[in-house]
Amino acid sequence: MQIFLSEWTEEDWSWPLVAGKVGYVGSATRVRSPDYNPTLAENFPYINVPRDTHSVSGGTWSSPAADFSWLGEIVDEKGQKSYIKPGKYV
Repeated sequence: MQIFLSEWTEEDWSWPLVAGKVGYVGSATRVRSPDYNPTLAENFPYINVPRDTHSVSGGTWSSPAADFSWLGEIVDEKGQKSYIKPGKYV
C-alpha cells in the first residue's frame, strides 16, 4: 500500500517511486503479531497471495491481505522505516 500526499494526482505518477519526490510519502508496513509488536512489522508490497480464504492442499489458508494492522509506520524505497506525520494522505 503506497501513501501519497493529498494533493497527489495520477498525472504525478512516475516510476520508480522515491519517497519525498512527486508527492510519494512511502509504503505502509503491516503488523501481524497477536500483541501488535511494531518490531515485527513487515513491508508491503505483499505479493503472490490470494485475495481471500482458499483451500490449499486440503487445508484452509486465510489471506494475510485481510488480516493486518497498521500502526503508522512507513518504509521508503531503501528500506528505511519511520512514522508517518499527521496530515491528509491518499
